[in-house]
Amino acid sequence: MKNLFYILFLFLVAGARGEENSFDEYLKKELKDFNSFSYEVMTLPRSIKSLDDERLLIDDERELRMRKGFAYVPALVKAGNEINKCVVTLKIKLFKNVLVAKRDIKKGEVFSSFDFKREIRDVSSFGENVISEKDKIANCRANIAVKKGDVLIKRMVEAVPLVKRGNEVMVYVEYGSVVVNFPAVAREDGVKGEKIKVIRDDKRMFRAEVIDSKNVIIR
Repeated sequence: MKNLFYILFLFLVAGARGEENSFDEYLKKELKDFNSFSYEVMTLPRSIKSLDDERLLIDDERELRMRKGFAYVPALVKAGNEINKCVVTLKIKLFKNVLVAKRDIKKGEVFSSFDFKREIRDVSSFGENVISEKDKIANCRANIAVKKGDVLIKRMVEAVPLVKRGNEVMVYVEYGSVVVNFPAVAREDGVKGEKIKVIRDDKRMFRAEVIDSKNVIIR
């Protein structure tokens, strides 16, 4: 009953406010992290012909869902004496300032800020995976090959390892309040905080957490 009163209240408020509760205003609020957007209506509730129908209202108690270029807008529709929940499906284009490769970059190559330019692109198919700021690629390299003109996304990027396979490191081992150490050789690349395999002179293998380029620790 409480929800019904709330829904009725929404319809009354919507009637009083007019355009303020339009789908355009709702999307502007929900998509404020993007430079702009455009959309096309794909599905509407039965008997509703357009988003301007006064029987149709956005349901603020549910969340907007986005997936692969489509937006699923939670809505309410008045049908006689009933008010029903529904979803309006929009085909949407989202435009955002992103990093775009200025040249081909090979897998494993360390990024430079000069390798990218910022452009407004349609990022609808990338979800939250786009990278917009050059400071996000500091001390990073290509995880896969990046072609000229590609929008940079998270799966293309990995941190440059502090420790590389074959590097000599000092391994620290904690035994309560006692700490001992011994030299070893890294058998894997590793970034700070990552656990990698190291091998001691006696061929015994350990997994240790990277502290910096010269030191790892077994906790």
